[in-house]
Amino acid sequence: EDGPYIYTTELLDLLAAHEVKATFFITGDNRAKGHIDDPATEWPSILRRMYNAGHQVASHTWTHRDLTQVNETVRRAEIIHNEMALRNVLGRIPTYIRPPFLECSTGSGCEEALGDLAYHSISANLDTKDYMYDDPVLIQRSKDRYSSTLSTNSKENSYIVLAHDVHEQTVHNLTEYMISLARERGYKLVTVGECLDD
Repeated sequence: EDGPYIYTTELLDLLAAHEVKATFFITGDNRAKGHIDDPATEWPSILRRMYNAGHQVASHTWTHRDLTQVNETVRRAEIIHNEMALRNVLGRIPTYIRPPFLECSTGSGCEEALGDLAYHSISANLDTKDYMYDDPVLIQRSKDRYSSTLSTNSKENSYIVLAHDVHEQTVHNLTEYMISLARERGYKLVTVGECLDD
């Protein structure tokens, strides 16, 4: 989530080495990285590599604004601007979105807007909180959260895990741990779309 960023290529390498397909919730212009469809940046080639490798590319809005805290014009601009940038790079518009901060409610108009635009709004039921622990020592807390939440009963449980490819320790430390533990506990690692049988 939140990428692409400077660690995304390494994450794609790691996922390929472990033969894992993931869903990437892409922001168009956050973290001072520039627009994802700017050909002068590395982002278009990273997004194409991601898509061509079989990963699911989904939206996380243009600038990561809380969709419950903005008016309808801004909300739709956040969504549509990101759609257009992804279309410019990949030739397609995503059908999945994760609202920033996992916030989207009927009363705010957010759910209605996403429904009108035919999006599947995706939350998470296992948040690693990796953004709080981007440190070689502190990342253990994300591992602990993951381990304690991930049931040993893979036959009756499934998870949509939240982690960020914009954090060094997530890519260099947490991801491999999550893959190994999930497989050890009997889980199959798939995209959100496949998880939801879509």
